[in-house]
Amino acid sequence: MAKKALHWLRETFPRFSWILAIALLAVIWLSICLFIVYVCFVSAKTPVAFAQKTIEFVFGLIGIRDANGVPVVNRINVQAAMSAYLGLTGVILSVYTLYAHAKKSHSLWRNLPIIKKLAPVAGRDDVRIMKKHYAGASFLTVYSGSFDWIYNEGIFEDIYALAQKAALKMYAFEGDSDIGKIKDRLFSDGKTKFVEEEKINTVLDCLISSNKKEVVRCSIIKKNNACLFLYRKDEMVYTLKEGDFATYLLEAIDILATN
Repeated sequence: MAKKALHWLRETFPRFSWILAIALLAVIWLSICLFIVYVCFVSAKTPVAFAQKTIEFVFGLIGIRDANGVPVVNRINVQAAMSAYLGLTGVILSVYTLYAHAKKSHSLWRNLPIIKKLAPVAGRDDVRIMKKHYAGASFLTVYSGSFDWIYNEGIFEDIYALAQKAALKMYAFEGDSDIGKIKDRLFSDGKTKFVEEEKINTVLDCLISSNKKEVVRCSIIKKNNACLFLYRKDEMVYTLKEGDFATYLLEAIDILATN
């Protein structure tokens, strides 16, 4: 019976808030018992046994006893307890309402198709965000200028892991330099940072010339059977993820990037 009641609470109330629900039900139960006992005092009648025993048990727990250790259940104590429990009920309801509102707001935020994060320092803050998304990816396509950032913030190991699985494509927008010069510079930078030559060569083998004049900086990430589109604009990094209308857009981006 207890397991069924707990299951019902978990299904009825949002995650974790079932604890608040149990507390609220307990307080409501005590408030009902207090009300019954109080009405019996006012009408000079004998309280109902279950209500009387409940109040005696609670009063005993909170230390309302006489010199002999017997719980003191009188009209004044019951009135005071009623006020306290009604106030406690209001507090629990307020906490539950705030929790439910916060949970709903957080859920709406997480389900937004575009999430933006501040990245004021290029090559550091944006790379940290990229590293978080690159980790555990099944395939990665990156468009960048000269890839000077690949040794920053420990992201090289994530890129190397993808290169080992032939799950990496890096398109460089050359500008005034050809792809060979970019590779030479990146190889030299890696040696300066004591990166193993085998690892550097494995990653640089995935570097491709975009043959475009316009510089585009973005990443298309396949991860957990989903697709993410990551790009930087000004001091913000934007993440476009699947959901509602964004799913088709991401599919289209992936197809265009593949061809």
